[in-house]
Amino acid sequence: MTSPNAVPDVTRTAFLDRARHSGVLVGAQLDRAAAALSADVRTGAEAAVALVADGTLTRFQADRLLTGKYNGLVLGQYLILDQIWKGSTGRVYRARHRTMNRLVAVKVFAPDQTQEPVRRARFQTETRAAARLAHPNVVTILDSNEVNDRIYLVLEYVDGASADHVLRRVGSLKVSRACEIVRQAALGLQHAHEKGTPHGVVYPGNILVGRVGGSGHGGSESTAPGRPVRPEVKVTNFGVARAIESDAVATSGCDPADFRAPEALAEDGTPGPRADLYGLGCTLFYLLTGRPPFPGGTAKEKASQHLFTAPPPVELLRPDVPPAVAAIVRALLSKKPADRLGSAAEVAIRLEPFAESDDPAVGVDFNLDALPGGPPSFMSSAPSAIHPVLTGAHPVPAERPLPPAVATAAVRSAAVAVEVPDASPWAGIEISPTFDAGDGVTPIAIPRRIATPPRRGIMPMTIVALALTVLFGTLIASAIAARLMGAW
Repeated sequence: MTSPNAVPDVTRTAFLDRARHSGVLVGAQLDRAAAALSADVRTGAEAAVALVADGTLTRFQADRLLTGKYNGLVLGQYLILDQIWKGSTGRVYRARHRTMNRLVAVKVFAPDQTQEPVRRARFQTETRAAARLAHPNVVTILDSNEVNDRIYLVLEYVDGASADHVLRRVGSLKVSRACEIVRQAALGLQHAHEKGTPHGVVYPGNILVGRVGGSGHGGSESTAPGRPVRPEVKVTNFGVARAIESDAVATSGCDPADFRAPEALAEDGTPGPRADLYGLGCTLFYLLTGRPPFPGGTAKEKASQHLFTAPPPVELLRPDVPPAVAAIVRALLSKKPADRLGSAAEVAIRLEPFAESDDPAVGVDFNLDALPGGPPSFMSSAPSAIHPVLTGAHPVPAERPLPPAVATAAVRSAAVAVEVPDASPWAGIEISPTFDAGDGVTPIAIPRRIATPPRRGIMPMTIVALALTVLFGTLIASAIAARLMGAW
């Protein structure tokens, strides 16, 4: 956090000169801004406060101009308004196309993500494939360009939050709401699969829930007062999900490793559409219970569980889940890809009866602005250096605990998860020796071949065998004793 004392003393004139040089204010717009400042505004800090108050500048822009870090506030036709997200792999900004006056999201990648020739070629191939996607439930790639050896993507702007942020704010979702989010995500994935573009990293952090009635492309068309509306859900990061995966835990607290399909762990395994279905199943499990199927543990332990461990029944953790929904979750989490549902379209069709409806008789309002504590926006305004009026970033609320009934069921479920080495199709699977630990750099030490996964307890057949051994031993001992007593 930059302190006010750390900001160099900037005059009003110098501040306006920076606004002109940066390209943020040009021509008549700059003249109007200067004329609107009263005579008693003498310093750059005072000018910044006034121009933010009247909407001429955003807090982010004013902060950058005051600190002299204003290079990059304009990228071609795009005027940067706010910083949405930042991580080791790059940054995402909210921006406006100056000619079309359209809000967009601009994702600027760190140089090390695209400079190496092989990675650069793969990145360009995947983003071109993703740019062909055009569906209401997919975040559209609008443009791609390069500035100062850094590639950036221009994306459809969604005014809302990722599914994991929504869940963390409310603690738990209604079954109908969770089903609706996953249903819409499945429709977007079906479109991508038909175009030959699987996602590869399906998890709540890559599923955006648009704010009802919000600006940009978020929201729903059904916003009449008193009328129930569905949230608008969009799958994001097609083509770049694996490139930015290492930032996921740090920025959202949700680990993609908790949603990774078993086949994605195989040597030279390329995740396909069925791996996306497994990620959808884990996401539905997470939205219903507030936890992934296999919470906690190291990356190696998570990989082993996805390969060999049967997840706890979702209905045990959440008793109000209908049996048909539990069956969908169970099918999606099958270890063998062929045992999952046939397609993302089938997932959407089977969830439809349990999802939120537009029908006023059965629908339920979904409005992010009505959530406790305000909207869980993934927008994070930059810390301001000048005045409290420029430091209005939404506070991050503490995570809510699970409801008592769900928490109690979670404790009871500890005995349900068992190792299933005999049933798992991945017994003896070769694991990639470079499987990512989550930081984008360090591979985890998973053996190349897991011949026999660890067992958590004595299996039922083992118990039967031991019992029979004891029984036959007792009978033989009795017979020998009787013969000896007769001879005596």
